[in-house]
Amino acid sequence: MSKAWCRRSGAAPEVFQLALQRLGLPPKDAIAFGDSRNALLSARAAGWRVVVTPSIYTATDDFTVADWLLADLPSFDVPKD
Repeated sequence: MSKAWCRRSGAAPEVFQLALQRLGLPPKDAIAFGDSRNALLSARAAGWRVVVTPSIYTATDDFTVADWLLADLPSFDVPKD
């Protein structure tokens, strides 16, 4: 998926909604991975759970609404719902 396929970008949930539509999944079955507040907010607005791994550029951003806040991706274990 690419934000280029959508009319809005930034913190808009459209790309995440489009991904769910094409995959035929409900939001509860999706996990987004991002490193920015905009990615976090747009995925949350679409109902996704979100893993955030801040970069050196976003380390001071507010990620309090993330489901997981990790230093790196290898430390993430897929939840067994």
